[in-house]
Amino acid sequence: MKISTTRDSSGNNDKSRILLAIVGLVFFLVGRFSERSSRGVVILEQSQAQPKQAQAQPRDRCSTKLQELEDQWNARRQARQSYTLGQDAQPLRHKQIKTDSNGAFDYFEPEAVCFDDERFGTSNSHATDFERYQGAFGDGPKFLCGVDRIIQQNGGCLIYTVGTNKNQIEFEKTASLNLKCEIHTFDPTISTQQYKGNDYSKFHEWGLGEEDPEKKQISLETVVQKLGHQNRTVDILKMDCEGCEYQVLKDAFQAMINGKLRINQVLVQFHATGMKRKKNPNADDRIYIVDTPQDFANMKALFQVADQANMRVFHKERNGWTCGGYACIEYAFASNEFLRRANSHYIC
Repeated sequence: MKISTTRDSSGNNDKSRILLAIVGLVFFLVGRFSERSSRGVVILEQSQAQPKQAQAQPRDRCSTKLQELEDQWNARRQARQSYTLGQDAQPLRHKQIKTDSNGAFDYFEPEAVCFDDERFGTSNSHATDFERYQGAFGDGPKFLCGVDRIIQQNGGCLIYTVGTNKNQIEFEKTASLNLKCEIHTFDPTISTQQYKGNDYSKFHEWGLGEEDPEKKQISLETVVQKLGHQNRTVDILKMDCEGCEYQVLKDAFQAMINGKLRINQVLVQFHATGMKRKKNPNADDRIYIVDTPQDFANMKALFQVADQANMRVFHKERNGWTCGGYACIEYAFASNEFLRRANSHYIC
């Protein structure tokens, strides 16, 4: 019996050792599995973090590139200001045989760049398609920035056009069909019934300028209030009003500075306001208009508030199809905010 008891005790000890070994092996395997799992989590977290860092780098590069552009634009603006500001500032005088120009517009050159600006609209009143790029030549079309960005707004855009230039509606029709914008046209020289573009824009028999009820003339700020557009951005302000542009834009830019108006782009034709002079009194009585020192003063005052409103010129061209070929200058302004948004599509 004693021998039998000894054998049973020894067998139990062997079983205990085997059981302990199995338990130890299980714990070891569980530990290794947990360690590998934790390492996998860390690696997964790192792999997930890497794309975020990789994404942050292009955004940083994008912001850097955009800021570099704006720094260049500011340097150009400062150079222009050095020539035009101050009591002793004078226009860049030069004498041309045909124009006798005083150089009133010469210092006010484009300072910014829109990567996808294009001549938009058509000058062909007989066009039937009014498609983009079709007939965008001659008098009438304007250089516009970020057309695709405006189209992406899906009709949520707003356009004001000031002056119809003898009831020419080509720009309004092209904008309506291609951009799908809400368009308002202002001109006190014709009636709503006479206006030919009622299918494309809402016509108002208002002139823009200093408030004058007798002349049906109101400021752009008042227009925005009358139409209930205080909380909207004017995507495009197009102006060809034969001289009213200086006062209207000066007031508009001041309203932007005061936070009462938001405008993305201004497409405007500036007119020389010089007296009509005989071209050659010894030959005939033909007359023409030239820019004068007063035009320089007007541009100087206008650009001072344009700079404060952070509006930048991105295109300029002399209108050779009207105004005798030299007395009208087309300018395209865009807000710095819109330029950043339009250009970032190509940089970022």
